[in-house]
Amino acid sequence: RDGNYSLPGALQEVESIHKIVNGKIYTNSDCTKENFLSEVKNAKILHLSMHSLVDHKNPLNSQLLFTDTKDSLGYQLTASELYQTEISADLVVLSACSTGAGRLESSEGVMSMSRAFTYSGVGSVLHSLWKVPDASTSYIMIDFYKQLKQGKTKSQALALAKQNYLNDETIPKSQKTPYYWAGFVMTGNVDPIKMKSSKGLYISVLVGTILVLLTTRSRKKRAA
Repeated sequence: RDGNYSLPGALQEVESIHKIVNGKIYTNSDCTKENFLSEVKNAKILHLSMHSLVDHKNPLNSQLLFTDTKDSLGYQLTASELYQTEISADLVVLSACSTGAGRLESSEGVMSMSRAFTYSGVGSVLHSLWKVPDASTSYIMIDFYKQLKQGKTKSQALALAKQNYLNDETIPKSQKTPYYWAGFVMTGNVDPIKMKSSKGLYISVLVGTILVLLTTRSRKKRAA
């Protein structure tokens, strides 16, 4: 989930999660940086299923890519901007590539997109350690929310989603190496989240209809 090409799994992912938690969903041309910033003050959970770009030389310039609508705010949300944004969500799910990666700074730790969200006030962040495949990511994310809705803690929900992926006999063994499922990590408060209300959940997805730069390039498949 890095680069600027289409992510069919991401669209399926947020549509499935929407059915589980009945939240507010933004896709395609509605998935703008402007809409995101207008929602962050009220959201209990932020699920961002999209492309991300890591800048190892200048971590503050690492980015999440929203839909490019040519508005004044642009479509790139940088780590630097997150450090200046107040977000009170209980949980942010960064369903994108390498959102926990970045340059290691002495006395600071890894300067990643995940760290930027934590600094902004988020209680817990689910992030990725490497370039995660589209299909397996969707599988784990959907199951993660199923487990959360059943009252599991955030860490339990993630662990069970990974276990269910590994136990699924419809998935070839070649697609069960750690590369496909082990890249996601939970940090922060791992307490359960109540999901009785549909209010306060914002799900965002970038499906690549506007930001596609490599039109002949396919998404990362399970066998990548």
